[in-house]
Amino acid sequence: MSIPSFIKALFEEPTFEHGERVNRVHRGSLQRTDGYVVAQSDDGVLVEWPNGGVTVVPVAELALIG
Repeated sequence: MSIPSFIKALFEEPTFEHGERVNRVHRGSLQRTDGYVVAQSDDGVLVEWPNGGVTVVPVAELALIG
């Protein structure tokens, strides 16, 4: 990987694939767990939560469970 592409990658928002499992971390604390990614757009990531409900979450507030 070249240095310019590495630096560019540091500033790109991550992308999430349909079906990936995520947790929501808001202001340093864990808010919700075990969500499934339904879709991603410029507005955020649509996440379905196990206890019901679907929300659009900003990309910066999601942590991939892996």
